[in-house]
Amino acid sequence: MNAQPLEQWLSPAKYQHYTLLLMQQVSITQQQTKYFLRLWIYLLLKDSQLKRIPLQPPLTELTLPQGWFTCSCKEVAEVFYCDQEQGSNRSAGMMLDKLAVLGLIRKRFDGNCTQIEIQAPPELLHPNLQELHILLEPDQFDPRCDAVPIANLLASNYQWLNRSLKASPYRIANILRDWAEHYATGMRVLRRGDNHNPLGFYALYPTQSISEAKFFSPPSQGLHLSQVTAVDPFLMASPGDLSCRAVFVRSWMIDRPYRQYYRVHFSARCPADHGETSIKIFRIYGICIL
Repeated sequence: MNAQPLEQWLSPAKYQHYTLLLMQQVSITQQQTKYFLRLWIYLLLKDSQLKRIPLQPPLTELTLPQGWFTCSCKEVAEVFYCDQEQGSNRSAGMMLDKLAVLGLIRKRFDGNCTQIEIQAPPELLHPNLQELHILLEPDQFDPRCDAVPIANLLASNYQWLNRSLKASPYRIANILRDWAEHYATGMRVLRRGDNHNPLGFYALYPTQSISEAKFFSPPSQGLHLSQVTAVDPFLMASPGDLSCRAVFVRSWMIDRPYRQYYRVHFSARCPADHGETSIKIFRIYGICIL
């Protein structure tokens, strides 16, 4: 496979546009950006061939190929390293793992072949996303409905931070349910007003006095959600525990497409008059303190 035809599917200006957007939204190197864009274009062409919908270069924009695509490591290596003398199947597989950790692709092995699904950041698919005004509603965390989507949100972020795949959504969901059983009051979500999907989360964790020493230890010794540890280093205080003197902001996360908003509309119910007030704020990070 020749590298030049792949690059020519986008104009130089458009290619540079996607490169800059990726590097702004994701902690990614320029080399990794090049490999991801090549894979994206390749799977888009593969999708068009399967659907028998011919595409003509240059593309005005990159759309999302729908579904999973079977790709061998040899095939991926030809896409990544088509303009290089070096580049093995193994290194291509390792690069796929890195792109998966960054949340740009999903990959699975069906027993015979590797399957890949593109997970491009919404900012690349919807350039005007930040101009939209979406109604957001702070709400109580519901362990039955919110545990799994919030666990997926947290796991993707921890994988990006730690550059590892150890953060299991299944494990995190069970921890969140345990926390909610003991102190649901300290757990809140931020929902979209149109579909009620949770896109933000925080957990206030009342801490037993015996665990306060952990606040003065290295941060790595206090991790629990993002690492596979059998025992939580912080013990939760029970309601009515008068020895509790600290509340730990245990988790605070907002989904990536909504982090860069400077103005967001949301509704907040005021306990005093049970009314609903429409508020405009300048930083979305302030929502979760309500």
